[in-house]
Amino acid sequence: MPTQSRERWESRFSELVALKEQIIEFHNEHAVSRMNATSSAAKRQIQALKRDLQVFRSNFAMYKVTSGNVQNMAARLEDIRKAIDRTIAAESTPTPRSRRKKPIETEQTAGRTNHQVLQYQAASMESFDGRLDELYDAVVVLRKTGDGLGDELEEGADLIDDTTGMMTQQRTGLRAASQRVERTRRVTKGGLSLVSLNACLFLFLVLEVLTAFFIPSRWPFNK
Repeated sequence: MPTQSRERWESRFSELVALKEQIIEFHNEHAVSRMNATSSAAKRQIQALKRDLQVFRSNFAMYKVTSGNVQNMAARLEDIRKAIDRTIAAESTPTPRSRRKKPIETEQTAGRTNHQVLQYQAASMESFDGRLDELYDAVVVLRKTGDGLGDELEEGADLIDDTTGMMTQQRTGLRAASQRVERTRRVTKGGLSLVSLNACLFLFLVLEVLTAFFIPSRWPFNK
């Protein structure tokens, strides 16, 4: 089951809307520290919701959404992001009790109007979002590569198991053949001994006959 779903995304989007309302409230109250802390939480929520949209785009059927649904969700998210950026960047009317400090200008924002600074921030956020998307794509590719390596390792393990089984069978066959050869050798050795004994007896009988024939004193009728 996928961990992301459209219902979960909508719930987290509602939390983001609540954070936006808090930012506006803190801005009106000139509670700068609380507004900055809440805006940081809102930015993290926005990034998480964008990553979920990337996941939805990877498989519309699995997450039961359409391309139109995802585009609508992305547009709503972008509207919230712009509203939060406008609230943070907007300058409130200074009062004697609460006079806002002049914002610290950086090299990128020096000499720019508020509108230009907002455009620069929006471009920076889009560039950062693009890098996050590239990082997410790289992670997906790495995960697929890891899955492929896992499959190859499993195939290698199966091949090793098959080879081990074949070697076991060959070893068993060789052992059986060796036993048959040993039995054959024993039988052959016993047969050779019997043939040698028969040959000796035959030679002994031949010698007896020849001795009786050539030595008359050993003829039976001379006794």
